[in-house]
Amino acid sequence: MRIEINAGGLKSFFDGVSRFTSSGVSNSAQLIKSLQAVRNRATRLPLDTGTLGPALTFIDNRIRNEEHRIASVARVMQKVA
Repeated sequence: MRIEINAGGLKSFFDGVSRFTSSGVSNSAQLIKSLQAVRNRATRLPLDTGTLGPALTFIDNRIRNEEHRIASVARVMQKVA
C-alpha cells in the first residue's frame, strides 16, 4: 500500500482524516439514536416479545458495535493529535 501526501503536507493530511472521522462519528451517533428509537417502539408493541427477540438482539448488537466504533475512532484521534 502506498500513501502519497501532496500539497499541504502532513497537516493537510491529518486535517482531512479529522474531517472524515468526525463525519463518521456523527453518522454513527445518528444511527445509534435511530436504532434506539426503533428498539423503544418495538418493545411497546402489543405483540409477543418472543417473536421480536431476535430483532431486538440484532438492534442491541448493532448499537454496541457502533458505540465501539466511536470509541475506537476517539482512541485513534488521541494518538494522532
